Amino acid sequence: MSVATRTAIARAVKAKDPVALTEARRNHAESKIADYIEKVVSEAPPLTDEQRDRLAAILRPVRIKAVDLAERERHADCANLDRRPAGGAA
Repeated sequence: MSVATRTAIARAVKAKDPVALTEARRNHAESKIADYIEKVVSEAPPLTDEQRDRLAAILRPVRIKAVDLAERERHADCANLDRRPAGGAA
């Protein structure tokens, strides 16, 4: 995890900001997924258009607005923030 990611998550936890925490975690997950996809694609033989379409469909099964998703996750994140020990890692 990068220093910037750790910092963003720590700030959100300290501020008890579930929207910022969700966004920081989402950005971290996206970065890890993108790195993995780039690695796998670079090692694989060229894909057909049909294969690329099938793989792309996996990444877009449902479109949810970031604001809606953050609001849905707010309740769970607030509960998790309240249970973390003071000064603990995110």
